[in-house]
Amino acid sequence: MSEFKQIPKRGDRVEIPERFFLDVLPNITNILELKTSLIILNEIASQQTDGSFLNHADIENLEQLKLLETDGIQLSVELIESVLGKLTESNLIFSMKLDLEAEDSGKIYFLDDADGRKLSEKFQLGIVSLNITGDNPKRGIDKGVTIFDLYEKNIGVIPGSQVAEELIEAEKTYPAQWLEDAFDEAVAQDVRRWAYIRAILASWSNGGRGNYDGKTGGRNSESRYKSGKYGKIVRST
Repeated sequence: MSEFKQIPKRGDRVEIPERFFLDVLPNITNILELKTSLIILNEIASQQTDGSFLNHADIENLEQLKLLETDGIQLSVELIESVLGKLTESNLIFSMKLDLEAEDSGKIYFLDDADGRKLSEKFQLGIVSLNITGDNPKRGIDKGVTIFDLYEKNIGVIPGSQVAEELIEAEKTYPAQWLEDAFDEAVAQDVRRWAYIRAILASWSNGGRGNYDGKTGGRNSESRYKSGKYGKIVRST
């Protein structure tokens, strides 16, 4: 069975995975169920390419599904449940609890591919949140630049929950500009380590930013942090 490739963004040609034809299509009983299946699968994929995801209520209220309700045809909740079940059983999508701590939480849905698994892991780590606002009703990664964006852009993949928790705490503690400047300084000094960035932030917090002007080789050069209060932390990582 072929690998489920990432579905292209909206507006591009959509490749329907082979598993849909092998496992789902033979069990579809009517054209309404077929249309519902394709719409749900495509919408989950489209949201995922934007770093977002859908919950059950989002799927029930999809505009594309409402357009199917013509000429007296009513799209039932039972049909949507059946379609989600078949897509899940065929390993095309998978779900997680919307609230990881609540027993009666609703579900959120992801494609069952590498990108979907990565997005779900970010949700578990708290890197992806339910950023629901009137202007941005989608659930997913905040479209503003976050400390997680800075880390992944300048260092790489966040290695685990401990670093993720430290990043969350740093974002609560320091101004956004400090975070950007600290990451920029680490890149300029070619010391792409979280311990080094953390030492920069701690030093600014304890002693002020002094004459720091964003240029390299000044107060924030690597030698300063290797020989200062945080040198042991920096040298050991």
